[in-house]
Amino acid sequence: MNPIMVESPHKDGRSSDEEKNNAIPQTETAARPEGSDFESEGEYQEGIERVRAITSVWTKKTLISMFLMLYLISFVDMIMNYVDSALNPYITSSFGAHGLLNIGSILASIIGACAPLPLAKAIDVWGRVEGFAFMMVVCLVGMIMKATCTTVQMYIGAHILYWVGHIGVMYVIGVMLADMTTLTNRAFIYGINTTPRIVATFASPEIATGFYDNLNFRWAFGAFAIIIAACSIPAMATMIYMFRTATKQGVISRQRSNRTFLQSLNFYFIEFDIIGIILLCACISCLLLPYSLAPYAPKVWSTPYIIALEVLGVVLIPIFYVWEAKVAPVQFLPFKYLKQGTIIGSCLLNAVMFLSTFSWNAYFGSYLQVVNRLSISNANYVLNAYSLTSSVIAPGVGWFVARTGNIKWTAMAGAPIMLLGTALIIIPGHLS
Repeated sequence: MNPIMVESPHKDGRSSDEEKNNAIPQTETAARPEGSDFESEGEYQEGIERVRAITSVWTKKTLISMFLMLYLISFVDMIMNYVDSALNPYITSSFGAHGLLNIGSILASIIGACAPLPLAKAIDVWGRVEGFAFMMVVCLVGMIMKATCTTVQMYIGAHILYWVGHIGVMYVIGVMLADMTTLTNRAFIYGINTTPRIVATFASPEIATGFYDNLNFRWAFGAFAIIIAACSIPAMATMIYMFRTATKQGVISRQRSNRTFLQSLNFYFIEFDIIGIILLCACISCLLLPYSLAPYAPKVWSTPYIIALEVLGVVLIPIFYVWEAKVAPVQFLPFKYLKQGTIIGSCLLNAVMFLSTFSWNAYFGSYLQVVNRLSISNANYVLNAYSLTSSVIAPGVGWFVARTGNIKWTAMAGAPIMLLGTALIIIPGHLS
C-alpha cells in the first residue's frame, strides 16, 4: 500500500477490523455508572461506535470528498483567524484599551486550552458531528458578538467565545482526520491540512486592510460568520447521511437507557468530570492571569487581589490532584498516562515552545507597526512568517515520517532551527 494514501474500504464497502483499529483512536474503558448509554456496543462509547459505523460504509469517493470539505473549513477558519489577529490591535485601540489586548488573548488561550478536555469526552459520548456543530455555534456566537460589540469588555468576552469555538472546531477536525486515516499516514494528512496557512498568510492581511480601510471590523466578522457557517453545512450533512446509511444497513444500533432527565444529568456530570475540569481551569487562570493584570493593578504585585489569585492558584494544584487521583469516579485526565516519559517529555517540550513563542508574539504586530512603521499587511506578513514556514514544510515532514516511521529525531532536528529563529528576533530590537 502506498504510504501516503488515506484509508480506503475494501470492495465490499467495509474496512477490515485491522484498518478500523488503526483509523479509530482507541480509548480506555473506564468504570461507568449504571444505566450507561454505551452498553449496546461493548467497550466503545456511542460516539466512537458511530464513526466506526460511518467509516465502514463510505466509499473512497466519499472519503476524498469528506477530506476536501474538512480542508475547506480549515481554509476559511485560518483566514478568519489571521484577519482577527490583524484587526485585534485596532479594535482594542478604538475602545481606548490597547493594553487589554494581551489580557483578552491570555483569557481566551487559557479557556481555549481547557476546552478540548471536555470536548474529547463529548465527541466520544455523543459523536463527532454533535461536537463539531456545538463548537461551530460557539464560534459563530463569538463572531456575531464581535460584530455587534459596543464596549471593550463585550469584545473580550466575544473573543473568548470565538477562540474557544475556533480551537474546538480545529480539534474535532483533527479527530475526524484521525478517524479517516491509518496511523502510518496520519502525519502526512495533518501536514496537508496545515497548508491553508500558506494562502492565509498572504491573503488575510490584505483582507483585513480592505475591511479596515473601506468598511470596518464589524463587517469582517459578520461576513466570515456567514461564510464559515455555509462551508460547514456540507460536511455535517455528509456525516449525518452516512450515519443514517450505516443504521439502515444494520451496522450500528443504539440501545437507549431508561434513565430520567435528572439521572442523565447526574450521569453526564460524572462522565465529563465537571468538577475536575472547573478545578483545572480555575487553577491555570489564577496562576497565569496575574501576570497580565498586575501592571494595571493599583500596587502592581503588592495588590491584595493579585496576591490572592496567585495563592488560590497554588492551593488548587493539590486539590485538583487529590480530586482526580482519589475522589473522581471518572477521570478526564488519567494519571497513568502522565507517568509515561514520552507523554511528559512531549508536553513539557510543547509548553516551552509555546512559552518561547507567545512571550514575544502578543505585541509583535503592534511593535512592527509603531516602531518600524509597517502597514497592517506588511506587519502581518512578518508576524505570520512563523506559521507560513511550518505550513510549507509540514507536508514534507509528514511524508518523511510516513515513509520512515522516525518521529523522535525528526522532532529533535527542528529544535535548533527554532532556537536560532527565536534568537534572531532579538537583533531587530537592538537595531531599531
